[in-house]
Amino acid sequence: MLRIVKLSITAALALVFVANSHAEVPVASTSDGITFLDCPSTLTFSHCPPSGWHFAAVKTQGARTEHGIRYSMVSGPGEIDENTGQWSFDPGSVDPSEWGKWFPVVVKAALGNGSGRNADSCSFSFRIFNFPPRPVYTGPERWDSIPVVAYRSNVIPILWRDYDSCDVIQKTISSIRPTPAGTIYLDSNDDLVFYPLAADTGKKYSVTLTASDRYTSGSTGFSLFVESPVARTSEYSLRIGKLHDVLQGQMQDVKVTLERASADTLIGGLGGFDLLLGYDATALSLQAVLNDSSLFYQQCMWEYFTYRYGADGNCGLACPSGTLRVVGLAETNNGPVHPSCTPKYLPGLPATLFTVKFLVSNDRTIECTSLPIRFLWRDCANNSLLSWDGRQSHVANRVYEFEPFTMCDTGVLIDPNLAAFPGTSGLPVDTCLLGDPERPISLRDVDFYHGGLDIICADSIDPRDCWQDWNFPIDPYIRGCIAFAYYFLYDTGATVDPEWLLKCTDVNADGTPLTLSDFVYLQHIIVGDALPYPPLYSVDTAHLTCLDYSSPIGLISADTLGAVRLVFEGEVAPELLAPGASIMSAFWHDSTFVLISGSCLDSVPHIVSGSLINAPGAHRLVKADAASYDGARVPVVIDYVTSAEDHRSESLPLTFALRQNYPNPFNAGTVISFDLPKAADVRVEVLNVAGQLVYQVNRRLVAGSHKIEWDGTVNGRSVASGVYYYRVSAGEFTATKKMVLLK
Repeated sequence: MLRIVKLSITAALALVFVANSHAEVPVASTSDGITFLDCPSTLTFSHCPPSGWHFAAVKTQGARTEHGIRYSMVSGPGEIDENTGQWSFDPGSVDPSEWGKWFPVVVKAALGNGSGRNADSCSFSFRIFNFPPRPVYTGPERWDSIPVVAYRSNVIPILWRDYDSCDVIQKTISSIRPTPAGTIYLDSNDDLVFYPLAADTGKKYSVTLTASDRYTSGSTGFSLFVESPVARTSEYSLRIGKLHDVLQGQMQDVKVTLERASADTLIGGLGGFDLLLGYDATALSLQAVLNDSSLFYQQCMWEYFTYRYGADGNCGLACPSGTLRVVGLAETNNGPVHPSCTPKYLPGLPATLFTVKFLVSNDRTIECTSLPIRFLWRDCANNSLLSWDGRQSHVANRVYEFEPFTMCDTGVLIDPNLAAFPGTSGLPVDTCLLGDPERPISLRDVDFYHGGLDIICADSIDPRDCWQDWNFPIDPYIRGCIAFAYYFLYDTGATVDPEWLLKCTDVNADGTPLTLSDFVYLQHIIVGDALPYPPLYSVDTAHLTCLDYSSPIGLISADTLGAVRLVFEGEVAPELLAPGASIMSAFWHDSTFVLISGSCLDSVPHIVSGSLINAPGAHRLVKADAASYDGARVPVVIDYVTSAEDHRSESLPLTFALRQNYPNPFNAGTVISFDLPKAADVRVEVLNVAGQLVYQVNRRLVAGSHKIEWDGTVNGRSVASGVYYYRVSAGEFTATKKMVLLK
């Protein structure tokens, strides 16, 4: 079963959790004269003050206009401003033993003349919640571990996060395994400090940090890898760019950048560089080398830049088939152009030293392969940086190997004992660092990162060009699968660009994004038994049946299903009965969301007719979605039988219900959904914050679930961005909810 964790969301599929209540908002009928526009069903507050809610009520057409609206408390804790409708409550007055308990509140809005006829009330419940604290590592992302150096106080930055601003966090090192010879502690800034000794060199230590706020606690873990105590702290980093999912037969630009190896290092000005690169000339054809127009060159008018490429006859078989030497000098003393100043520090780092333009071969034998581009050392002068005054040469300290087909660009540290001339592992011996009156003093203070190109596999090319753009240090398809699971468990809306949303979440290319069938089809792609192309078939309707609240929910379907999603009113603890599948559930906004499927790393399950789940407790199943094993949409009908004699179908709603519009916020269009227990004349209205009518629909509708689409326009013209309210009236039923339009 996939373990559910909280997303920061990121990004990640760009999915946004909607914090507003999903509950219905009952309002008075228009004949009463006063209507609440934003009456919540439930509210959740941190136990740290302040807490409150701003109520807004409007006069309806039948109300007298000479009297203003006044707000008052009917029952429950808190106070309300009679003029503004601002309700406030001190969460500190609630004992911690009552956190999580629901407190009912009733507020009233009436005309200023005190007439009870022209009044409306809002009933809601709220609870106080404590957010658990958690330590977070805020340094650079690493695949395996965080590097530290022996005989040095290594500071690992930690953010001790707690969304409850009033809590005092207790910060501890819970464990470190194995026990190091050196010392590890939290400093005065609450950062982790590790001072390893020589005996710790080459070892990896697992560290767990714990944050506690007296009520609850949270932990995080990571690894520390101790490098050689003779390793010098690097001041520079030189990095060859790494490109993913490269198409053949096209031009590709590979950048070589200069960076600071440490954020707090002030680097003296450079006077030149001499770099040697190696690549496979049978797969990459060099077209040009372009120097960047950044401040690195502009500040003082560097005088000389050139390059040379071709086979290197001095290497023999040890050298790659293609080599490239690039040289840049600030001053050559032999021309009319000279630098206009002497910079003390390098400007604008990181900076692009130059860009190499390659034509990628169309030879299909290199399909699905990696083409490394590495720094090459033939002697002590290769791959060196020269100080402005010419007295110091900066050479290789550490070298990181290119990692094929990974999103991580940090690479793997190469053992310096592997270095040799010619080679790609750095300087082989320290003889290059010996003092020589005729040569500059050499310092090992540059980290080199090899790069290259990953050629895309032909059967992975998706013309929608979506998944390959997710910059995340795990398989992007698995990342998308996890994001889908969170979406179906928390029923969240999406605020990304509609074109991107369709392109990047419509996995089965059926024209509808963010569906359960997309989730199933993505799992097929992950396990490798399907390609990212649309399924060309339709399926029959599936039926979910339940005899009573204590009986299992059964499935009757002519198709084998790959996933089922259920939504219950209230909080339930579902038990999976279908063999071969996994179950995930989450309680969110007064509803329990259940996802029955395979995990993102396993094959898609075969869900067939029979017992599906147990959902004990008197909780109504209000919604169900299904997808076939092949990733096609399956219509679902809920047959709810309360006894052996009562065979009423719950495919018809029992009560009137107005649901939150989707997506919300929206920009290209949104859908307003509601349920009718019987046929009625329905009026759908969209109001602005001033209560003015913006858009309306009047229709006679039969009993059932209905949807009204609004594209954010009136008579073909777009309305302004902002908050709007939509109200649905059907006979004696009326309800209002809030939505947000973003352009």
